[in-house]
Parts: sequence; C-alpha cells; structure tokens
Amino acid sequence: MAQSKSSLETFDQMMRGEPQTGAEGAMSKPQPPRSEQQRKADATTEAARQLIEAENDARAAKTERLKAIRLAREAEETPTK
Repeated sequence: MAQSKSSLETFDQMMRGEPQTGAEGAMSKPQPPRSEQQRKADATTEAARQLIEAENDARAAKTERLKAIRLAREAEETPTK
C-alpha cells in the first residue's frame, strides 16, 4: 500500500516551487518565476522550520534521557519481595 503525502508535505512542496506528482499535480498550471521577496520569505520560512525541528529533536532527546533516569531510579527504589 502506497503512503499518501500529508497536506503539509504537499504545501511545503508547493511553496518551494517543486514540481508536483500524482493526482495533486495533474491539474496544476506552470508557476511564474518566484519574486525576490518570495524567495526571501521562503528562506526565512525554511530557517524557522529548521530551528523548530532542532528544538523538537533536542526536547525529545532530553525527554528520553530523563525518562531513562526516572525508570532507573524507580527500579532501584522498588523493594523486591
């Protein structure tokens, strides 16, 4: 079974001006060249997304590390019967 693209992935592809494939690209018209202002906005958006992704990855890693510490501490404190 083929996975369908999420609407966010499709939106990202459209914003980057990448050619679309499949059903969503079948009816699309050729896009005019992007203006300098649009390219700057795209660069800003991409930079922001990279920062957010890095923050999310760091938060997930911290959560996993703290969870492992908590589980180890709980295992030490649990009396064996």
